[in-house]
Amino acid sequence: MNKFFNAFFFLAMGAMVLSCSSAKIVADHDPDINFNDYETYTFCMEDMTIENSKYPEYDNDFNRNLIKEAIEAEMEARGYVADASQPQLQVGFRFVIRDEEFSVSNCFDESEYSYWAACRIETYQYTEETLVIYVSDLNKNQVIWQSSMVKSLSASPKKLKRKIEETVKKIFKEYPVKPISNSKLSV
Repeated sequence: MNKFFNAFFFLAMGAMVLSCSSAKIVADHDPDINFNDYETYTFCMEDMTIENSKYPEYDNDFNRNLIKEAIEAEMEARGYVADASQPQLQVGFRFVIRDEEFSVSNCFDESEYSYWAACRIETYQYTEETLVIYVSDLNKNQVIWQSSMVKSLSASPKKLKRKIEETVKKIFKEYPVKPISNSKLSV
């Protein structure tokens, strides 16, 4: 499954690099798959391992557990049942963090008598966080859906859970199966 995930992952990352908006969602799925044919899923526990030890304020056990809970809630909202014994789907995520920088030219007149503006290039550094969520068909050993969003997932502990839930919900808006409404659940 790794080679399929890597292909989808690099496709999504390439599209994200080309996009200008930091809140843009990049999604892709296998159009030949009927997502309503699946009933069960399991969570990829390997994705709970911290990969970005350089950024403990972003990538830690607490944040990974919040992401896992939000993903499971979205899967269940779409009618899938968690089943570790015979799952049809596997859902997981990657948390990509990297340092970025951008430069701007700051031009100004040195004095009121100067003919040319003095220009200075200023460089700013920031940390970019990308959450990538994927779903794999375990029988086909293939990623069938993937979506990602560049979004800051840092916040105060009080706001962090809500922020992660909102981010995961936005990412799952691109999932081919929409959430089941409450009226359908109460039959």
